[in-house]
Amino acid sequence: MRTDKARTKVYEAGVLPHYQQCAPLPFEFNLRMPCRRFQWPGAHVSKSLIQNCDPLFSLRIKKQFCDHFSINDKTLTDLDGFSSYVFRGQVDNQNVVLKISHSSRLDRSTIESELDFVQFLHSKNCAVANAIILPGANRVLAISDGEGHEFFGYCFEWVDGRCFEDVDKDEASLQQLGRALGTIHNASEEFTSGSAVIKRPSIHSNVDYQAADILPKSESDIIVAYNKLIEDIDRIPQVPHLYGLIHSDAHDGNLIQKANGDLVFIDFDDCEFHYFINDLAIMLYTFLPPDDTDPKVYTEFVFANLLKGYLAVRSTPAEHFQCFPLFLKFRAFMIHMLSAKLATLTAAPDKPEAIERRRKRIRSNFADLESLLSPNFQSIATMLRPKV
Repeated sequence: MRTDKARTKVYEAGVLPHYQQCAPLPFEFNLRMPCRRFQWPGAHVSKSLIQNCDPLFSLRIKKQFCDHFSINDKTLTDLDGFSSYVFRGQVDNQNVVLKISHSSRLDRSTIESELDFVQFLHSKNCAVANAIILPGANRVLAISDGEGHEFFGYCFEWVDGRCFEDVDKDEASLQQLGRALGTIHNASEEFTSGSAVIKRPSIHSNVDYQAADILPKSESDIIVAYNKLIEDIDRIPQVPHLYGLIHSDAHDGNLIQKANGDLVFIDFDDCEFHYFINDLAIMLYTFLPPDDTDPKVYTEFVFANLLKGYLAVRSTPAEHFQCFPLFLKFRAFMIHMLSAKLATLTAAPDKPEAIERRRKRIRSNFADLESLLSPNFQSIATMLRPKV
């Protein structure tokens, strides 16, 4: 943990009490913004990270999980999970989500910590799909894969609605998203301070962030640039109000909009210890502007509305947002490393032109992301600072 006293003093001095009313937006927008979906590495590959487990995942194993959780196996629908097998099924005519992970990626204690976190968030009235324990069943069931490892099965409530990536983003929905994320971060502070053991990765321990182990030697310059970015991020103090357990994959594909407009977060597979504003950066990085919209104006529109909702429920020092571009760059690096990992783990890696585009992005110091990185995020946060 960083103990930079000068920086810590600035940040702690900026921590605000909880206010109810936010300042008006610093920009005047009178429009509804349709969003193009960010193309995720491997999005064209079904079950990208899990598909190497296909030879071990037999119908017999799937049937065992269904029997244990009393799920009618004839009602199973494959939801095309990215790093786990994910199904919708029915228990007594009620929909549930069955998730099946492999021990090569997640061990039991890591999964249990995820479920603890989700259930805690739900108990605090956060907008999350709750982890559930079905009658007569274990919360987590382990079944041998026959090769010395295990599959783990566990269940979540089903949320009726549509994926938020298919929803046009307007001021109201973005502000609601900001409030939902801020409420989760508030609850996370209570959870991490009150739990004895939380086995989740961190920005430094997460194997998906070890550039030297993931990227080829031909990208040594990219590895150096990534290590420099981590050094810059490390200068930010890891004080409780800035750093804690976050969703860490908070893009719009992991949100469900219910019929009444409410948003619900799903898929906390990647929850980890990180800076809270990283969740906001992930969300902003997800959205691309419509073709006929000025990219910088669009970025300010999305960020200002996300932050207006976020600050309505959670105080965060405006000074912290001077670091926001670091986390947007961090997301770009993470996506490039995921793409490289897919190339080694799957039979259908990401498209070569997409990989080369990401290399050029990093080697040009993110020149093509100027519109995303150029807004004065601290200034916007200052103007949106809640009123007393």
